[in-house]
Amino acid sequence: MDRGLVTSNPTAGLRRRHNYQPRDVVLTPAQLRRLWRAIEAGDAPMSIGVSNIVRLAALTGQRRAEIAGLRQSDIEWTQDAPCLTIARARAKNHNEHRVPLSRQAYGVCCAARMAASGSEFLFPGPDGTSIHPRSVSKAMERTRVCVGLGNINIHDLRRTVGSLMTKYGVPKDVRERVLNHGGKRTSSVTESVYSWYDYDPEKRAALELWADVLEAIIGGIDAELADYPTRLARIKGSAKVLVVGEQYERNSYRV
Repeated sequence: MDRGLVTSNPTAGLRRRHNYQPRDVVLTPAQLRRLWRAIEAGDAPMSIGVSNIVRLAALTGQRRAEIAGLRQSDIEWTQDAPCLTIARARAKNHNEHRVPLSRQAYGVCCAARMAASGSEFLFPGPDGTSIHPRSVSKAMERTRVCVGLGNINIHDLRRTVGSLMTKYGVPKDVRERVLNHGGKRTSSVTESVYSWYDYDPEKRAALELWADVLEAIIGGIDAELADYPTRLARIKGSAKVLVVGEQYERNSYRV
């Protein structure tokens, strides 16, 4: 109809073929631990490249396709403030997305760089291009059967990251930016046109917190970790920060 080829919509009035129900699967600490340890021990039926994609997805909460297609040039290779950038053309919502890398995530990227053997891609496939996202999904399907993880898939890691960030006090607005949800906010002209703050400190505090939580879960240890406001204050060089309209002192909690 937009191109003027027909005068009416032939599908008007048709019902949906399927009653779509969004998944609600969030991995338990035991499942996270079993998956990660199986990858480290070589018991997961997946290649080195795919295993690194899965680990980076678990640490950052990013989409499988956006991680799998990363190039070496998408990473800021610096130990002080490493970061990966998902280009606008590859982002699902067409927004360029900067993802600050925790110490653990940066370690995975460095391991992937070594395994890439000079390829322009961080996760090269056998044909010289990047690993196909479907290959990651198939590897997870094999692994969940082999390791006994139940009905989980690669996207469930993204939901798990978002859910546990909520549990450990990361504000909703920061979680949305970490996960790069939605398009450019259009609630007001100020927000949609004039607000281009990158939220790097907030995202870094959230991702470093989550990486430390995941590390404690994988190790099965009782760890005392600095909370989100404490980490954000440290990054911004302040003793106190404002989070969701309230002032927080530095604090910690146990995982």
